[in-house]
Amino acid sequence: MSDKGEPVYAAARNPKFEQLRSDHETFLRTFEKPTQIYRFLRTRNIITPIFLHRNLSYMRHRRTRNNKEQRAKFKVDDLLAKCERENAENSPHGSEKNGYLNLTFKGFFRGSVQGEVPTPSSENLADQNLVPAEVFIVKICHKRRKDNSPPIIQERVGRCLVAHNPCTDQEPLLESCSVSIPRSFFNPKTNRNVRSFILTLEVSIPLVETTKKKKRKKSDAKPEQK
Repeated sequence: MSDKGEPVYAAARNPKFEQLRSDHETFLRTFEKPTQIYRFLRTRNIITPIFLHRNLSYMRHRRTRNNKEQRAKFKVDDLLAKCERENAENSPHGSEKNGYLNLTFKGFFRGSVQGEVPTPSSENLADQNLVPAEVFIVKICHKRRKDNSPPIIQERVGRCLVAHNPCTDQEPLLESCSVSIPRSFFNPKTNRNVRSFILTLEVSIPLVETTKKKKRKKSDAKPEQK
């Protein structure tokens, strides 16, 4: 012990205390300005809060619209009606909103009706008044880098019955001889990758099978034995 009666180890603790005080002051000087900024932001957010769109779970009590009734009345068919209504409103041609391409076929002519000489293939055609005809739309899309040729999409749009070799053009047309194609098939919004459209017709005529008797081959003569 010293002359004053103070312990010796007290002087050894003073440098540690000074070191802790200096570290604390350094910490305060380092984080003084950021702390002031955070306090300012906290005060400003309390006065005029800024809401994030990704975290609105705490604002459910502020909602005024109730979707419960809309969910109860919701139907899947309403989506199609909504899309059609939007397409009709955005269409530049107001008078052609519900336009159709109507195709009427008077008849399919082939063979000696037009004064032509019948071919062997036409002689085998079945004698029918009506033959089926199908209408297709071929969509030629834009070519991609990896494709060697542009992709082609073929869609069937209708089927009808066409008169086969009608005698006169004054015969009444049947309702089944027409095909209506809606304008939506050629809408550029639904066919963004399509470059051009091709309208193709396909008529099917059955053939008559002709049975021919096959000639029997004569058996080879056996050589005479001597």
